[in-house]
Amino acid sequence: MQPASIDLRLGNRFLIFDKANFSAIDVRKPLDNFMKETSIGGDKPFILHPGEFALGVIHEWVGVGHDMVGRLEGKSSLGRLGLIVHATAGFLDPGNCLHMTLELHNLGNLPIMLYHMMPIAQLAFMPLSSACEIPYGDARRRAGLPSRTTNRATAGARRNGREEGGPAPVAETPIASPATPAMACAHHSRLSVPSRKVATRLS
Repeated sequence: MQPASIDLRLGNRFLIFDKANFSAIDVRKPLDNFMKETSIGGDKPFILHPGEFALGVIHEWVGVGHDMVGRLEGKSSLGRLGLIVHATAGFLDPGNCLHMTLELHNLGNLPIMLYHMMPIAQLAFMPLSSACEIPYGDARRRAGLPSRTTNRATAGARRNGREEGGPAPVAETPIASPATPAMACAHHSRLSVPSRKVATRLS
């Protein structure tokens, strides 16, 4: 545990692009078969060559409650070697629990050997001003129903003749401790994970 975050360890499964069968990625077509899975264990490393990209997975099952968000960040010791652990998918929504996907990229000019269970990233937590009314995985979100918060903001904007509502309320609850995500995961036996099969194969 760090002063403002918790360390996360590397899982043993990876997805790499199948360059033998595909010469380009067409984003308009399904991506299910563009990557192939490989795994490591013991002293066997996963070698990420310069310029290469791969999807990895966090060993820990992590999550946050309805009143917090999580941000996945890299470790400075690995960043100085040229290792990037996420490109854009570093945000953990309120109510979500999963093995987070890593977007691994080697920016350096030497191969990097990665080992199962090594510290690979860190997760920081930020409190919301109020609990999320429709958290990640809620059936109402899948149905596309608006939340009461959205309705109130819209009504406030109409009253004030503006497009946006007033400022967010000040948080009235103390900052949750790092134990909160573990409690949230224990409470939710199974929540939805990202819909893309490329990501869910590792989750």
